[in-house]
Amino acid sequence: MTDARSGRDVSPRQATPRPWRWYDFAGLFGVFALALALRWGWPGVIDFKLDEASASRLAVVFARDGWPPLYGVTSSTGIPTPPNAIWVLAPPYFLAPDPLLATAWIALLSALSVAVGYWLARRYFGFYAALITGLLHAVSPFSVYQARKVWTPGTQPLFAVLTVATGAVGFIEGRRRWQAAHVFLLAFTIGVHFSALPLALVTAFLVLANWRRVDWRMVALGVAGAVVLTVPFVVGVARNPNIVMTQDAAIQDHQVRVSAQALEYTVQNTAGYRLREWGFPDAVPDHPAYVEDDVAFFLALEVVFVVGAGVVLAAQSWRRRQAAEGVFGLTALLWLVAYIVLFTVQWAPIFPHYYIALWPAPYLVMGAGATVGLASVGGCVPAGGWQGAWRSLWRQSLARRS
Repeated sequence: MTDARSGRDVSPRQATPRPWRWYDFAGLFGVFALALALRWGWPGVIDFKLDEASASRLAVVFARDGWPPLYGVTSSTGIPTPPNAIWVLAPPYFLAPDPLLATAWIALLSALSVAVGYWLARRYFGFYAALITGLLHAVSPFSVYQARKVWTPGTQPLFAVLTVATGAVGFIEGRRRWQAAHVFLLAFTIGVHFSALPLALVTAFLVLANWRRVDWRMVALGVAGAVVLTVPFVVGVARNPNIVMTQDAAIQDHQVRVSAQALEYTVQNTAGYRLREWGFPDAVPDHPAYVEDDVAFFLALEVVFVVGAGVVLAAQSWRRRQAAEGVFGLTALLWLVAYIVLFTVQWAPIFPHYYIALWPAPYLVMGAGATVGLASVGGCVPAGGWQGAWRSLWRQSLARRS
């Protein structure tokens, strides 16, 4: 259906139409409980160093004086960051200046990002994909580790997945108000930490792939909100230009280069490989935190699984590119690939925590790819969506057993 005045396609694509069943809610509760237990358990095991202290100091000042900061901590490039992360970090410090309480708050936000990822996978790929996505994200070593740090990148995961979720519902399904929310959340998430910039590629794809469904008034509203959000930061830096510091020596000496480090860090963040080097840099071989690096087999298995699931998802999504789940399948793949592509050419040094906004894209690709792949192998034609294909495959297997 096309709007007569604007020519815009206003007929919404339908995501998985099935209402939630008891097992959908049970899966959501189980995944969220697991994520929360791993992030809230052992509360004294946290990482609190200079970066965490700097962010906490700004949040404590905000809570004590009641005046929101105009800028956040200064990045390694010498450029101050917007205060978004400090605003997110501040609520527990209004109760008490206790880093343990702030860590519990960050852990809760991380667990909520797992729940939103489950909801997103359930909406477009069904229960089984949601369960795989949620379980992999809940036990992700790097995700659990980052949930125990009260620094600015640790506040990012929930807003990153909300950015993609609002973009999917807004542009793929034609929900206009969600488009405004997506543009605002994109700006907010990038303001939390500049490493979220690859999400702008996801936004560009959603706009181009759903061009006739874009409501430019809603997009303009989102842009206006983003401008209002950014004005205090710009004013703060303009009033205090001395806050722009000298770059680190590593930044000054860095040569622009093409590197496979982006792919390496993607694998690290997905599998938790070499986590001890970042979480326990002083660990010795006989320390309990020490983990042997001889895990080539498991890394190869993970890469094969992700690549295989990605190929299957890409093929099936392209075949169903007119449907909501097909477009979102391509979106999830771009979300994963964007971080590899944009950071392959390195204008400055990159670090593993730049990939925090990547979650739960790898797990979403694995869950969705496994689901549609197994459904296709079972000879199911997903005319009613991949959730229906899985249910049909399950009935076939029960019929064979009987």
